[in-house]
Amino acid sequence: MVSRARKAAALATYQQGEHKNIFYNSDMAVAQRATSSAGLGASSGYFVQDRWKMLVANLEGRFTLSQDTETPDGFANSMKIDCTTTDNQEADEYLIIEQKLEGLDLQGLNKGDAQARPLILSFWVRSPKTGVHTVNLYDTSNTRHIGSTYTIASADTWEYHSCAFAGDTSGVIPDDNTEGLTIYFWLSGGSNYSGGTFTTSWASFTAANAIHSSQVNVLDNTANNFYLTGVQMELGDTASAFEYEGHGENLARCQRYYNYGEDLMYGGFGEGGGAAYVNWQFPTTMRADPTVTGFNTDSTAQNVSKNKADAYRVSGYVWFNTGRAADAEL
Repeated sequence: MVSRARKAAALATYQQGEHKNIFYNSDMAVAQRATSSAGLGASSGYFVQDRWKMLVANLEGRFTLSQDTETPDGFANSMKIDCTTTDNQEADEYLIIEQKLEGLDLQGLNKGDAQARPLILSFWVRSPKTGVHTVNLYDTSNTRHIGSTYTIASADTWEYHSCAFAGDTSGVIPDDNTEGLTIYFWLSGGSNYSGGTFTTSWASFTAANAIHSSQVNVLDNTANNFYLTGVQMELGDTASAFEYEGHGENLARCQRYYNYGEDLMYGGFGEGGGAAYVNWQFPTTMRADPTVTGFNTDSTAQNVSKNKADAYRVSGYVWFNTGRAADAEL
């Protein structure tokens, strides 16, 4: 059996070359669900860019999330958050851009042993607010976190920033498909999350220590627009040039967690009261058994039943075509 140390070393070497970027859809190019979603802020969820989740709590404010062409040189797409209803940033409120990473992708960090490796985060951001913005890493399995900040010098201007995170010698990340590490880009956060001592070294999670006391509020004005793209996290302590992926590869990696299409399954009439069946194979193996939604052209409900981990069976008594949304997000 290959030891954990040898597997981690091999993955670390791999990540320093091809696929050094640990994040998915870092250039915001894949948006299978929609290219814009308005009236957000009441609940958390994946709405536009694949793999990027909006995490919210108790907001009065609302915003539109979209895929935008306002970008720095070298990029075609960005994530845009347009404030449409202001928020006062009460004590128990927050707005966070989040990406969750599964443990299978994180073994090169050597987290939890003496050879734990540091991480460097880099990204392009255009914020409507000058001042301090917080970024966190959170280890789900071991409830540990670490924070860093970046400071916007000029509002409504593209700036390149990087944040360094030390290796963590405590808390092994499981080598499986569960949530191993999560990044939080804070756009707003109340005093419940900044009332303690901001954690800049790995420590057991304490909510009051999550963000810097000077964290800005991006939702304080309906003129505010926040943009993010070119997000890269790699092993080491020095940020390198952004790693571009081909669109096909980017899409396929996103489809491990979610895929959507229309008119992909076709069936026929089931004679003698029987059912007609058709099988469709997902384009890539998904992270876990997904949930699937089926529909057809004449609005007759169709039964969608699980066949195996990466294929589903649809049955019906009429001719139909079926779209599907398959979700296996973390």
